[in-house]
Amino acid sequence: MTVTPGPTLTGLVLRHARQAPHEAAVVAGRRSVSYEELFATAQRVCAELLALDLPAESLVGVSAERNESYVAGALGVMLAGCCFVPLDPALPPARIEQLVRRADIGVAVAGGDTASSLRPLVSTLLTADPGEILGGTPAAGTAEWLDELVDRATPAALAYGLFTSGSTGQPKLVGIEHRSICALLDGFDAVAPFRRRVVSSTVCPFSFDASIFEVFISLTRGGTVHVLPDKIAADPGALAVELATRGVTTAYLPPVGLDFLVDELRATGGTELLDRIMVGAEPILLGTLGRLQEVVPPATIVNAYGPTEAAVCSTFHVVRETTDAQRRTPIGKPVRGWTVRVVDDGFVEVPVGVVGEIVVGGAGLARGYLGNPELTAERFITRPDGT
Repeated sequence: MTVTPGPTLTGLVLRHARQAPHEAAVVAGRRSVSYEELFATAQRVCAELLALDLPAESLVGVSAERNESYVAGALGVMLAGCCFVPLDPALPPARIEQLVRRADIGVAVAGGDTASSLRPLVSTLLTADPGEILGGTPAAGTAEWLDELVDRATPAALAYGLFTSGSTGQPKLVGIEHRSICALLDGFDAVAPFRRRVVSSTVCPFSFDASIFEVFISLTRGGTVHVLPDKIAADPGALAVELATRGVTTAYLPPVGLDFLVDELRATGGTELLDRIMVGAEPILLGTLGRLQEVVPPATIVNAYGPTEAAVCSTFHVVRETTDAQRRTPIGKPVRGWTVRVVDDGFVEVPVGVVGEIVVGGAGLARGYLGNPELTAERFITRPDGT
């Protein structure tokens, strides 16, 4: 079996691991993990999953604290041709049990102390804690074993499943394929090209779809992702310092507290490396982003919009004109390969200025709601023109 050509998350990360195995892949606290070390754990997880003889695209839960174990676990699941489902250990135990039952997850990968809470909920529990390469550690300075590592994912296979918030009812498990999330990352590069090695930060809970962007926008480009603790993400002053001292070049900045963060970035300085910023999730005033532009003038600021059902984002707006400070930032144009239309009740596009419903399609569209074919058939529709 050969490595699957084409866009898979694992294939892209593995390609860079082979090219620069000793480069830093994940930094969590004071611990820096190389690509080789990351794949050493991922390979072990993959091998243990393969030994279970699971069907392709089996749903496998991944639960770990905010460190490299989560990333290694997710990679290991995908390497085995399975679909990872993040289970945030910060959630109440009853909520985690609800999600495990709803997704019918029988196998999970845990890191650190999260294992104890998951063990009663699944039939098989694997560990994503750091470990040696199966078959023994190769000679120092070599990483030839990476050339033999097989990516069993395919572009059309499920990469991950994420639960919606459940704000409009019961949480739904959205299934996203490798080619869809890879297209999203390519689409971001198209509107905000990277000018130096990508160093990203992740501040979102791993159960949020923005975290997929945060982690893989760097790893699929051969860069480094800095996993920041929850307390940093909630403290604008501390976050500003971390972005500067860690040399972050690509960041998602959450809307909550963004005005305070802009003030802290101005006071901290040292943000000259920050050249790509994604914002979104909630409406943001142009005035806020105008102030952010003043603080990081070389940066391309992108306002992103879209549902979890369309691979994180559906539209991008590159912020340029911000003179109307009290105006909401536009959601922009469709991500390359996406389609976004405003339609009436008959799914006919309405003229400019007429209220309608946003319908998203194209390269980023989810497979559907996993385990819920009825709701999938209701919400994921084919228009009369076949799109």
